[in-house]
Amino acid sequence: FKAPMRQLAHLIGKSGSWRDQFLCDTSVAVASAQEHTRGRHPPNCMPVSLQALEMVYNNMEAASTSHQPPLKGVDRDELLKKWKPAEEYVRRAMFRPNLARKVGGTLMHEILDQMNGVVFPHKRVPTLAVYAAYDSTMMGLLAALGVSETVPLPKFSDYISIEIWEKQFGFNSKRHTIRISYKGRAMKEIPGCKAGRCGFAEFMTAFKSKAMTAEECLGRKPTGYEYWKV
Repeated sequence: FKAPMRQLAHLIGKSGSWRDQFLCDTSVAVASAQEHTRGRHPPNCMPVSLQALEMVYNNMEAASTSHQPPLKGVDRDELLKKWKPAEEYVRRAMFRPNLARKVGGTLMHEILDQMNGVVFPHKRVPTLAVYAAYDSTMMGLLAALGVSETVPLPKFSDYISIEIWEKQFGFNSKRHTIRISYKGRAMKEIPGCKAGRCGFAEFMTAFKSKAMTAEECLGRKPTGYEYWKV
């Protein structure tokens, strides 16, 4: 934690108090982040690495959540409060829905492949698949679902649940339904899957274009789609 803090202080500049220099009001902090994405530096704040800001913010938030004492002379709560709008802007900019395939495609492919294994059995798939992940991984999946700009950002212990339900009709007929929830509540904002619930074919049609295999990620010929029937 101390190393990123020193790095951030160095990036902001040597003159005066680094905290005073960076503690611009909230609107200027957000404007600073926006200008950095365009390759420009606004005059009201010294240029700051957005990666350094996010690194420090995440470490401070983790320390606060686990009730660790702040560094001497650092008003951690005040810094978290002032930096939050800029950090949220940066996080959402990194995981925009138009980047969905790049930031969440491999996990989306894994999920769709598991579901295809249930509906069209071609390999053994687990009844329950649990993924432990960073919040950035969850943001990638939220981007693939098309909601990374509208839903609350993931925090500690948050989770996304994607369930496939099977209902028997007669002897040979089955219907599969997908249910999606986030933070324990049905996701009603998902494009292509209203109210967080839709048929399997509808779900595949909406999200298979967001999937990416590991081979594709590395620029190689894709595999893993040959068993998909939808």
